[in-house]
Amino acid sequence: MYQIKLKLILYEKGITIRQLAEMVGICQAAMYRKVHGDVEFTYTEVYSICQLLGICEPFDMFIPSSHCESRSSLWTGGERH
Repeated sequence: MYQIKLKLILYEKGITIRQLAEMVGICQAAMYRKVHGDVEFTYTEVYSICQLLGICEPFDMFIPSSHCESRSSLWTGGERH
């Protein structure tokens, strides 16, 4: 699901995967695999992409839904509410 959100933002801003790869400093093939969810983004890549695209909530954009429980514990200090 997070890949769809990123693809939508890229589409809305008129940025291709190739252009995003160049801006972040990785090869197009690697960016393609990351955008399509085959490989995870590094922290540095997430930070760069958020800065470039104006993304304020990176958890919704880059953390796979399979990590939802651990994702929510990041915000609550490990406690479930």
